[in-house]
Amino acid sequence: MKLLTLLAAFVVPALAAGKRPNLLLILADDMGYSDLGCYGSGIDTPNLDQLASEGLRFSRFHNTGRCCPSRACLMTGVYPHQAGVGHMLGKTKFPAYSDGLKSEVRTLPETLRDSGYDTFMSGKWHLGWSDSGAPEARGFNRFFGSRGYVDSYYDIVPKTDIYLNDKIILPAGKTPHNPLHPNREFYTTDIYTDYALHFIDDHLEKKPDQPFFGYLAYNAPHFPLHAKPEDTAKYRGRFRKSGWAPLRQARLKKLKDAG
Repeated sequence: MKLLTLLAAFVVPALAAGKRPNLLLILADDMGYSDLGCYGSGIDTPNLDQLASEGLRFSRFHNTGRCCPSRACLMTGVYPHQAGVGHMLGKTKFPAYSDGLKSEVRTLPETLRDSGYDTFMSGKWHLGWSDSGAPEARGFNRFFGSRGYVDSYYDIVPKTDIYLNDKIILPAGKTPHNPLHPNREFYTTDIYTDYALHFIDDHLEKKPDQPFFGYLAYNAPHFPLHAKPEDTAKYRGRFRKSGWAPLRQARLKKLKDAG
């Protein structure tokens, strides 16, 4: 399987009894089933492991094996061909293979927004480049990130401009920076997290009595997998010593032992 998206949805405690919960949906791109510690990986993922131990873990679920269709399913609850994203984005004569979500297909943020939720997204959208198919047109009140794909963790390459709502604030080809923290290095995982936290803090300050729905959609660990130097140093030699075959067998055994 080439792609497995991790969906980690957890409910932030309600501000008062009887109120609808705040929702945060986190997506990891191209992550294998056994890449998390709780599913048998040798990679340290303590925070996600804690979420898994205190919440609900899925053991039988499937996706399309590609990025865009999986994101389309997640945002609409229908099969990717029904949503118009049967494969990677690209306009064709077939309605099931288009350059964005079908306008007649309702999205999760649209439904929640109409139900009284404040909605925001930070990260990689990849479900439509046009203004009519952008996140803010498909149910999100606020958006920070790329409408398309992300080909670098450290730079902004063509077609991966960074938007704040409907305006480009970090254009491709320019030296990127973190608008919230100018002294920090630009790194997509960090900046997407920073903006998600910013949106949450801003919401809790200005709209404490209204529930929110946040969608934090990383490009990590999708290729080119630009790990930070300190992470590379931490794991240097851990997997190379045994090689792929023993590692694969060990992970498979852990998955079987877990049921």
